[in-house]
Amino acid sequence: MLGTNLAGTTSVKFGTATASFKVVSDTYLTAVVPAAGTTGSIIVISPSGTLKSKQTFKVAPAILSFRPGNGPVETRITITGAGLTGATKVTFGGVQATVFTVSSGTQVTATVPTAAKSGKIAITTSGGTTISSAAFTVN
Repeated sequence: MLGTNLAGTTSVKFGTATASFKVVSDTYLTAVVPAAGTTGSIIVISPSGTLKSKQTFKVAPAILSFRPGNGPVETRITITGAGLTGATKVTFGGVQATVFTVSSGTQVTATVPTAAKSGKIAITTSGGTTISSAAFTVN
């Protein structure tokens, strides 16, 4: 990130999630987007005050895995990934789950919906939509 008066920075946040960061100079710092980070402004707290980004930063969601890999309708699936905070939609083979819970920025649990089809799982957040690389099999 580029700015001014960054030396002495004590905190960097993506939404309400605190990021790890390194001050490189008074005008430059690097930060790692935390798994619980949310789309919105980046907040930097330094000795000169609280700085807020002018641009909206979008935290793109990612599905890394899910388990189990198959099951009948009503099976509860644990989906692991990153950037999942604030998920608004989960689908199985294009069919929307009516029951899901965002446990953390890295985990969502969802119940396989009636009429679900075998196929990839998708999760939508304010940062976008992610689709699993593997398919879930409804049996």
